[in-house]
Amino acid sequence: GRRLGAAGVAMSLLTPPLLVDEVQTFWRDGFVHLPHVFGSEQLLALRHDLDDLSGWRAAVTAGEGDVIGSGPWLNAEVGHYFTPVERLRDRSVAWRSVCDGVLQQAAGQLLGAPAVFEHATGIVKPPAKGQTFPLHQDGVYYSPDDGRCVLANVYLDDVRVDNGSILFAPGSHTQLWPHDKAHGKKSLTRPGPWTPSLVTPQAQAGDVVWFHLWTVHGSPPNRSARLRRTVRVGYVT
Repeated sequence: GRRLGAAGVAMSLLTPPLLVDEVQTFWRDGFVHLPHVFGSEQLLALRHDLDDLSGWRAAVTAGEGDVIGSGPWLNAEVGHYFTPVERLRDRSVAWRSVCDGVLQQAAGQLLGAPAVFEHATGIVKPPAKGQTFPLHQDGVYYSPDDGRCVLANVYLDDVRVDNGSILFAPGSHTQLWPHDKAHGKKSLTRPGPWTPSLVTPQAQAGDVVWFHLWTVHGSPPNRSARLRRTVRVGYVT
């Protein structure tokens, strides 16, 4: 891919990470899929540090909810681990270089202003029982109220039809839509005009999918035999 060096390792990007048409796609659809952002060696380092510092490997293997934070979706019985990993950025050279480097540059391009790191959240769906997330907008959970926030999903495992990949509603990011709250989670009150056009980016490990704070999204359960890991990194102006 054009983002990789000859050895398949992600380059230090001296030019803007995003092309003009990619920025335009983001603002048209509310998301954009960037393939081959990270090469094989960098991907191995990101996986290693995430698994080592988050305790996911032990939690998933033991079937225990050994995770950080609170909320119904953190319960191991429902099979979804949703773990803040701000410490990962502080303790991992590999993740700090990603959060403060190419991702921050790309966020600045999308926002049209210098981007500030806001949060990092690890999402892992264990095999066979990874929980469903209903369609929702992240803007109903946290600020900024003006929607000046972009989010990057960094994929550490390939997306397949059976492992609970994220679904997006193109063009749904123009406003906040009404939500209901049930069992600690918020979901859309009623289908929107974009509901029939839900799409799943066919991302592979090393890809990044950017989406807007107000883009409607959700995910089915992971029915495969392997866990699926992503890290979501948010930026504001």
